[in-house]
Amino acid sequence: MSVHPFLAAVTISLAAAATLAPTPPVWAQSVGGISGEGLTFQQAQRKFPGLREVSFEKADLNGDGLIEPNELPVLQGVYDQLNQSR
Repeated sequence: MSVHPFLAAVTISLAAAATLAPTPPVWAQSVGGISGEGLTFQQAQRKFPGLREVSFEKADLNGDGLIEPNELPVLQGVYDQLNQSR
């Protein structure tokens, strides 16, 4: 599978920033109990309407199928970048 260069660059850039977010935003806590395990794809779609699974997978830096608090900035960044052009 080929990754668009822009998406790869955004993911790498935001991955570094992910370590700067030790606590999840309030919306994340209310969306689905991110404190212990993380957000599933379905839970993330509630906050990010139209979220595609490929974008979720790019933000899931450890590949465990969940978005942990440190991965939220990556998901937000990828989602924002892809939806700015719409």
